[in-house]
Amino acid sequence: MANLNELMQQVRIRPFMEGKRPAGFLVSNIKPGSLFSKMGLRNGDVIQGVNGENITTPDQAVELYESLMEGGEIALEIKRGRRKQNLRYEVE
Repeated sequence: MANLNELMQQVRIRPFMEGKRPAGFLVSNIKPGSLFSKMGLRNGDVIQGVNGENITTPDQAVELYESLMEGGEIALEIKRGRRKQNLRYEVE
């Protein structure tokens, strides 16, 4: 749990809605040099998928955290402004 607390000090993540539907998680307050910054995320990005799976619930956000802790390649599907993008990052 200490690692989760440390990780969450690097960024602010909150649910993002499109209309009345959950549509991912908005990231903000990304600390320079943090894991989130190294992954290529920017303030205002919305994480909508991880490794091909939609992410719209807090449980799925915890799964993202677990993926980060396991290491390996992570594929993020994000919405940046009006455009959807894919980011890949190798977690060591």
